[in-house]
Amino acid sequence: MKNILSNIKKSKYYLDKNECIAIPTETVYGLAGNAYSEKATSKIFRLKNRSKNNPLIVHYYNLRSLKKDCKINKVFLKLYKRFCPGPITFVLKLNKKSEISKNVTNNKKNTCC
Repeated sequence: MKNILSNIKKSKYYLDKNECIAIPTETVYGLAGNAYSEKATSKIFRLKNRSKNNPLIVHYYNLRSLKKDCKINKVFLKLYKRFCPGPITFVLKLNKKSEISKNVTNNKKNTCC
């Protein structure tokens, strides 16, 4: 447990510095960065050799933090309650005041989460 907490602290340190980290998923390692940072999101595209036309997915801790960036409706809430947590991606409209990096969305008004 001590080792896990140490890794979490290290990860937070790098994310707070707008750097990228590798995280294990069910099948592969993924790259993570601060979705609000131009530097971190640009680095993800560069490291993965990923086209800027292929938007990134943003993961949220809870609905309250999601609501700061995205518009949600009754249909979304029904699907969210039924399938989350789970292997599902939602494409939602961004709020006008969202500060998510334009890199994440390829300057579009939607984001995946």
